[in-house]
Amino acid sequence: MVNVRRLYKEEDSVINTDSFDRERFAQLTELSPKLDDLVKKQSKESQDFPSFMGDVWASLYKMKPTLKNYEDGQKPKRQINYQLIKRIFSDEQFDHMRKATKLDDFSAAIGSMRLSEKVIEWMNDQRTQNEKLEKLLQELAQKQKEVESQKQKQEKTQQRQQEAQNNGDAAEQKKADAQANRDQKKTDKIQSDLTELQNRLQKEISHVMQGAGGQSLSNMIQSASMDTQDAKEELENLLSGGSGSAGGSGEMKKIPLRDQIALAETLRNNKRMKEIADWAGKFKSIARKKQKSKHTESLDRSGMTLGDDVERLLPQELALLSKESTKIDFLRRFAEGQTMMYSPKDKETLGKGPIVMCLDQSGSMKNLDTQSKGFVLALAMIAKKQKRDFAIIPFSNRVETIFYYERGKITPVQLVELAESFLSGGTYYAPPLKEAEQIIKNHKRYKKADILFITDGDPHDSGTISSPDWEDSFKKFKSDTETNLLTLLIGKEVNKYYVEKFSDQVIHADNFKDETAQDILAI
Repeated sequence: MVNVRRLYKEEDSVINTDSFDRERFAQLTELSPKLDDLVKKQSKESQDFPSFMGDVWASLYKMKPTLKNYEDGQKPKRQINYQLIKRIFSDEQFDHMRKATKLDDFSAAIGSMRLSEKVIEWMNDQRTQNEKLEKLLQELAQKQKEVESQKQKQEKTQQRQQEAQNNGDAAEQKKADAQANRDQKKTDKIQSDLTELQNRLQKEISHVMQGAGGQSLSNMIQSASMDTQDAKEELENLLSGGSGSAGGSGEMKKIPLRDQIALAETLRNNKRMKEIADWAGKFKSIARKKQKSKHTESLDRSGMTLGDDVERLLPQELALLSKESTKIDFLRRFAEGQTMMYSPKDKETLGKGPIVMCLDQSGSMKNLDTQSKGFVLALAMIAKKQKRDFAIIPFSNRVETIFYYERGKITPVQLVELAESFLSGGTYYAPPLKEAEQIIKNHKRYKKADILFITDGDPHDSGTISSPDWEDSFKKFKSDTETNLLTLLIGKEVNKYYVEKFSDQVIHADNFKDETAQDILAI
């Protein structure tokens, strides 16, 4: 791990950072292996980089970052950083980027990595195109190594001086003092050469920025801004109610920053995870609309019944509540569930208890895998909102890992495990249904659970499913536990003959994008 605290001090910063800013950046490098690796790798090329990256982070995070004012003749210690940060500050793309990153730990951390990576890319492009710049940067790296080496020599000489003084060795003291003078002269010469080299490099970078390189850098900043926004949207799609949803950012903040950053990097480097996040965002958006529509429809007038649902009470019952003479009688009947109210439009197939999902992961589901995982995360969002326990049984010709999400809550580690799981193989119905039965019978949290069965293929174990003994046994289990089972058939080729043997309702859809399939998101 790079010692950022040593390489990013007040004199190294070219903006108005304070001790809190610099310490916070050091902590971020400890939280993020990716950030630490980036700082470590680039600090070998230039000692300016850790402070540059720290200033980029502070520029994105702070409410009012400003460049330091230097007196006449005084120059910043990190002159190249000053030129780069000054140019970045003047870019309108950077102002746009800051709208999403200021006082936002996650966005500022990701943004600093993305922007630093883009500046490195930009600098490498300029070095390839400009021999003079390349030579100056090579000389700078070499000169900085000389400065570091000379510092170490001085420290050793100072140690000799101290030892000689402690031992009262006058001769050794004289030699050490003479060496210290030589070291200081050499240090002054190297530092002078370094300053002269930095001045030349500063002028060359300024020249590059005034030409086509300036527009190129602006494009890089825009790209970093878009990458940062995408990273946050993808993470919200996975962890909360989807990008832009109410409380989405609040849900993210409940997860440790270390996990947020790690998951964002996983999303960036894992195409399947990224696709799952995209699908999750789409399905969660649909689910929110379905849930809202369902609430509205539940208030529609479609017949009358007796009960105690305040939202569906008939106007005349509410009138009785408002009168002192009839209030007591109304409260008695309401407590007994005997007040008149509108009936809900339709009877729901699944109840409001836990959900056990049997998810087909046979070979034929491979092309729909990211869709199905996004669909699962949308259902998990609903379960979380409704505080319903949620279990997933992936199946093919076998059942392996079963995923349990208490009250629909999925941790970042569980998200990755779910995304990376895929069984392949043939389609067998009996094993996952047996597991679902055992979960509902044996797990207290799932005593009143219902089953959602999703498949795209006919069963290879059709003989088992069709046998009277199996049918009778499964029907008895459903009756004894008051379990309902909803099946979603995916694809035109699959036959509903077999699923009808154990399902209370069967929905047939071409894929998860089909509106018929999305009706399930109203559960």
